[in-house]
Amino acid sequence: MRFRTPINHYLQASLVLTLATCLLLLCWPRLRASFGYLPVDTSIAKHWSGEVIPDPQLRALIARAGESLRRHEHYRYYDGLGTLHYLRGLDSALPAAERRAALAASATATREVVALAPMKPLAWLRLAAAESASGEHGEETAAAFKMSAWTGRVEPTMMLLRLELGFAHRRWLDAEGLRLLQDQTILSWNLQRMALINRFRSGAIDYSQVAALLARSHPDILIEMDEALDPPVL
Repeated sequence: MRFRTPINHYLQASLVLTLATCLLLLCWPRLRASFGYLPVDTSIAKHWSGEVIPDPQLRALIARAGESLRRHEHYRYYDGLGTLHYLRGLDSALPAAERRAALAASATATREVVALAPMKPLAWLRLAAAESASGEHGEETAAAFKMSAWTGRVEPTMMLLRLELGFAHRRWLDAEGLRLLQDQTILSWNLQRMALINRFRSGAIDYSQVAALLARSHPDILIEMDEALDPPVL
């Protein structure tokens, strides 16, 4: 029987310690980035549950997300950064120039998200909304609308904003884009009928465009819409 000497034990222990130290050094930037990003994750989750994030906190969270990105480039940090900038862009209390800059920053960060993780329907929708707000990117907005619909066809929380953007940019949609817009309209009618009717009545979605889109392919659904909108939307 062979016995290990104390020297062999020492060498093995040293090797294990060295490997563990190397792994820790390699992982440390990612760990710091992830740990520093935790307040961003928490605050965005609270936003989705209905809590308003005040602007000073938004700016602090934007700085945190940027610091995490400097330590480790990851689509999740870009996604948070894009969301935070977008929320600032929606804040009517901010000067118009500051809101435009925030929306442009949101679009820039969100392009990184979809480049690194293209199967993200909410990111595509945010990109479409940010591009639309600038009023200068009709084709880009239409393309982002298509990708949002294609990557997340049945996403009830996204459908109505998606339709608003799709109909507002209908002239930039190709045949595939129009087919997706038609599909999203029918899905929304089946899943969120009252909310869609309210969009028609408020003018957020142009009902005349909806009627033109469905007249030939789905006259039965158009009849249902007309009946639901009696008196008609002018």
